[in-house]
Amino acid sequence: MARELLSHLDDWKVSDSDRDIRGRDLHAPDGRKIGRIRDFVADTESERVDTVVLDDGSEYPVRDLEITDRNVVLRTDRGHTNRAGRPRADQGDE
Repeated sequence: MARELLSHLDDWKVSDSDRDIRGRDLHAPDGRKIGRIRDFVADTESERVDTVVLDDGSEYPVRDLEITDRNVVLRTDRGHTNRAGRPRADQGDE
């Protein structure tokens, strides 16, 4: 599985602009702000976005998100991951 930050894939875009939640806050089920969504991680083989990346580099699966007109809420408290071996969203290609 090849995974890349969407911001690094110049020829990719989110097909439904209502689902482009970059720049929006991610909230816990209790309403607490977890962080701001900075980027997506795309699986280039399946051609799907599978993860959101927050400003602090933490990652959450998109399957665990509820997206409404007003909020993006994490439906579970399973936690997050930091992926080693792949640039974080705040790092450029070096």
